[in-house]
Order: sequence, then structure tokens, then C-alpha cells
Amino acid sequence: MVDSINTQYLPLWTEHDPRIPPRGRVVAAHIEQLDDAEFAVVGTVEEFERGETVPFDPSRQMKIVEAPETLRIEFDRSYRDKKSLALIADIAAILGTEPQPQVKKAVEPLSILTITAQAILGGITAAVTKNLTDDALNRLKQKIALALKRRKESKREYVFQFEFVVIVGGREVQVDLLATSPSENQISRIFDQHLAAVDGVLLRWLPTRSEIRRVVFDVGGEQPKFSYAVRSDVVVLYDGPLAV
Repeated sequence: MVDSINTQYLPLWTEHDPRIPPRGRVVAAHIEQLDDAEFAVVGTVEEFERGETVPFDPSRQMKIVEAPETLRIEFDRSYRDKKSLALIADIAAILGTEPQPQVKKAVEPLSILTITAQAILGGITAAVTKNLTDDALNRLKQKIALALKRRKESKREYVFQFEFVVIVGGREVQVDLLATSPSENQISRIFDQHLAAVDGVLLRWLPTRSEIRRVVFDVGGEQPKFSYAVRSDVVVLYDGPLAV
């Protein structure tokens, strides 16, 4: 952990909520022995204020997800009831993969269902549809809608997330498409329209922004909306492709 922190920037998130930009970064770490003879990792943290000007530091890259080559379904502990697990198993079978549980160290983390994969620049839509027939794609949408509908019954917010690692000129950029408490129609719109729209935006924008390490879009509405971007040194930017 110490080696990882000292060679990468570790972003500080709020309650595992990807809709909220990172508020800072862990910039250094070391090991200390405690009074009870146990050992602890002690980190040095920097927190930013919105609007603060932070000089760009290209010496390290922000840590991002490690996405698989093909689509994978990931779920947190809010989906560990029997019916939800059965739906997730169905989704994984359609994708031809194994479901992946996520561990979140929070008392009541935001409920998130995630589909993650690698993609080339402009190839997010292809990454989702290339190995799926039209029938399989329709069944995938239906199963996702059913799994999310069970979260609706809890009366708490939940998020559906597409999480891609996009290859841009040899570098990796994480791209997140987020929808808060989406309906079945909204889920279909993401697959049928928003994936392609985001592909077009990234093709125009990312090649000229070599400092960008992560981009987040809200895809819960009629049109996808740019939320924020994060530089490789974990500084948040709000000057992205505002018109999608």
C-alpha cells in the first residue's frame, strides 16, 4: 500500500459516491509501529477547495480502476439478497463473465450496480454491443432494470454505472457514465443513444487534453451531461465538453 501511494496519487472520495468529485489526494505514506506493537500506514493528505489554482504535477498518475477486456458486472453488498443475486447471475451469463462483488468500507454506502470494461477511443458503444445479439442486448436491459427496481423499493438513491478504461494515444483514461435511480426507459436510452453520444464527445475532446485521467458524465436525462473531469494529479476540472 505504501509503495502504491508513493508512486501514484490516491484520490479522496466521499462515501464511495462517483457523482461527487474527489476532494483531495493522498500524496505520501509510510509505516509506523504503534504502541500496541501493531503497524499502521500513515498518509499525508492534501485537500483542495473548489476554484483553487493548483499547478499541474505530471510526475505521477492518479490511480484508476483496472477494467477487464470484456464486459463484467460488479455489485456491492446492497445486492446480496437472494433475488438480486439471481438477477446479477443472469446478467453475468448474458455477458459471458463472472460477477464481481465490490467491497466498500462505509456504514451505508451508495448502492451502485456497475458494468465495466476496456474500450478504445470512440469504441465504447462497440465494447458494449460487439458480442451481444439484439435479443441478448434486450434481455440485458431488462435484467438490469429488474435488479435496479429492487433498489427502488428501499426508498434510497441508487446508481447505475458504466465504467470504462479508454485507451487514448497509448494512455488510459477512466470514463464513467452515471444514472441516478434510472427507470427502464432511461436505461434503454443509455444503451440506444447516450453511449454513442459520449463516444463522439470523447473523440473530439480527449486527444487534445493529455492531462485528463478521468471523465464523468450524467446519463440519467434526455441528453448526457458532462459532470467533471480529473487531471492525472487529481485536480478536478469543470471546463470540459459542457454541450454534449
